[in-house]
Amino acid sequence: MRFPGIRLLSATLVAATLVLCLKVTYLVDIDGGFSPVISLPQAIAADDPAPTKDVRVAAATPEQSAPDAEAGESPYPPDSLANRDPSTFSPAEIALLENLARRRDEIESRARGLDVRENLLEATENRIDEKIQTLQSLEQRIEAFVERHDAAETEQMKRLVKVYESMKPKDAARIFEDIDM
Repeated sequence: MRFPGIRLLSATLVAATLVLCLKVTYLVDIDGGFSPVISLPQAIAADDPAPTKDVRVAAATPEQSAPDAEAGESPYPPDSLANRDPSTFSPAEIALLENLARRRDEIESRARGLDVRENLLEATENRIDEKIQTLQSLEQRIEAFVERHDAAETEQMKRLVKVYESMKPKDAARIFEDIDM
């Protein structure tokens, strides 16, 4: 039985798209965060197998910031805060440095969150690609079955035509009168 307006490939692509939309909406909470299908610690552990040391922006002295640099040479510009003695900082400069450190921590946490989201999206894309491959192989198998069925149907029609052609016209006419078209 064939439906004239529906194609198998387009129907499977529509179905795959709907499944993708459902999966993505299942993963994303109302607040825009990810649901606990894969928890944040698991995703971070999968992303970064070895924890790294937290490195701060600037060291207090040039010797601490660049141990392999020559004495007297600093990798920072001469008017940089890294070249100054920390005890000479004004309260405004200290507040500024603390604010910058806090903002840096926020940016790093956002970057980790984005990495986790990227990993989740990548895993989802891989699962969707696998399902698309499966659907395409199923489609090819179905098309092969349809072609075999059509060929068998055509062959049966040819045999019937051959039988009716070999009959006497009177006998064939009697049979055709009884056939319900």
